[in-house]
Amino acid sequence: MKCLSLKRDGFTLIELLVVISIISLLSTVVLSSLKTARSKAVDTAIKTELINLRSQGAIYHALPAGYTGLCTDGVVQKALTFAASSTNSNIQINTTGGLNLVTCNSTTNGFAIQAPFKTDPSKFFCVDFNSSAIETSQSFTDGSTVVCGTVVVSGPGSQTRILAGTITDDASFGTVAWSNPGNAMSSDNVYATVVLAAENSHRLKATDFGFSIPAGATIKGIITEMKAKTLSGNVSFGYGRVKNGITGGVGGAGFSTTENYISLGSSSYLWNTTWTPSDINNSGFGFYVYTNNLSTDTVYIDHIRITVYYDVP
Repeated sequence: MKCLSLKRDGFTLIELLVVISIISLLSTVVLSSLKTARSKAVDTAIKTELINLRSQGAIYHALPAGYTGLCTDGVVQKALTFAASSTNSNIQINTTGGLNLVTCNSTTNGFAIQAPFKTDPSKFFCVDFNSSAIETSQSFTDGSTVVCGTVVVSGPGSQTRILAGTITDDASFGTVAWSNPGNAMSSDNVYATVVLAAENSHRLKATDFGFSIPAGATIKGIITEMKAKTLSGNVSFGYGRVKNGITGGVGGAGFSTTENYISLGSSSYLWNTTWTPSDINNSGFGFYVYTNNLSTDTVYIDHIRITVYYDVP
């Protein structure tokens, strides 16, 4: 009696076709994921390049011609070329922005640089002289645009403002007035000063920084930096927020004889209150400081700047 063998040699044509289809599908998925990962890596590299250009802008800020010429600077051109070649874009100087364009605008008083994303060319990463570094869908409208657009895409953002519209001596507190309070508007080694003799100064109040936080954003934190020094270093200070023109105390610290930026707050600190974009954008938003000591001393404040951190839903 013969037994029938159930052993098969190889695969049927249908089985082979199924295996080939699965392999092809998996290959497509893997290749697509690799392409997306590479594009995101390019976006990250472009962000880093543009953020680093803000330090180059600081060099030009100190020159008599201001930021004029920044866009043709060798370091800037290298970064622009990298961004353009990475996104198949063209470079434009002092003109309108748009799709497939890496644009750099600079004037005596400001600069802004934007480049499209590899993952989505309709959106841009932008930096400007205010230390803004944001993702935006708003391209430059003309060659004199030196501020990043306010139409921010979803995700975290920050804006820094280095110029207060108003700095005043607020006599509602303390006994000694500040001399030349307006000198604290810019970092130029020209100072607002106060001479103390065991007494408190008035408040030095800086407001109207010109923020443009997007509507609907959630404010995450605020950092205020004050470039200051004293003769002896024996002076402490109190500081606080100004919200819609109303002052509120926050904390205190001390000065040094070495001039440097004193950083107050953090990217997650809200200065003991809650904030909306309209609060920050209001001309009555700002910072105040007053000084006190137990002996005679002089306080010098050169500059006050504020950075606001936020998330856009």
